[in-house]
Amino acid sequence: MDFSEAERTGFIEAFIEFWSTNRHNARSTNKLHDAAKSILRGCEEHFRAAVTRVSRIGSAVPPDSVESFKKRAIGLMHIETQDELINEANLIICDFPNVEDWMKWWM
Repeated sequence: MDFSEAERTGFIEAFIEFWSTNRHNARSTNKLHDAAKSILRGCEEHFRAAVTRVSRIGSAVPPDSVESFKKRAIGLMHIETQDELINEANLIICDFPNVEDWMKWWM
């Protein structure tokens, strides 16, 4: 993990704020804090590297689809809403079912 302490704290606070304002959230602040810490796993650089690694696994991403997969996966970092992010991630999983576990880990 290469986040600074300030980045880690900022992420956790933003996560709590986002979910606290979500009408579907039923978790307490403490539960949200724990959830944020549990998903704080990687940064953009590591995600890009992971996309490259996964794209080289022929059983996960067919060689003729590597560029499409990489473009769509990296595109996830630029999506602005959670619903859109989840939708696009699910579409990637539909097109590349063998990346499901990997994608869900990053999500």
